[in-house]
Amino acid sequence: MYEEKSIEEVTGQFHTDPEQGLSWAEAVTRLSAGGRNELEGERKKSVPETFLEQLNDPLICVLLVAAFVSFLLKEYSDTFEAGAGEPGQRRSGRGRSGQFPGYPDRV
Repeated sequence: MYEEKSIEEVTGQFHTDPEQGLSWAEAVTRLSAGGRNELEGERKKSVPETFLEQLNDPLICVLLVAAFVSFLLKEYSDTFEAGAGEPGQRRSGRGRSGQFPGYPDRV
């Protein structure tokens, strides 16, 4: 808007001198009438907004649905303790005998 006008047009419109600028009295008058010449900062998101924004991810939605289905099927350990095995069980998923749980030991 103002970038398309000449310096004379802009200074004439704002009633100011391009060499000396505004007088102190005119600056105080304009400040009280129009406020400070500042850009508004970006509003910070609240914690609930940030939390709900995370639910926009499709993978999160799939995981929540899977947890809900596990809960409905009474697989509570899968719902709340994903990855946590039995106290004597190794993290590899193998039982004490070295075989996978649910499979008989080979002879």
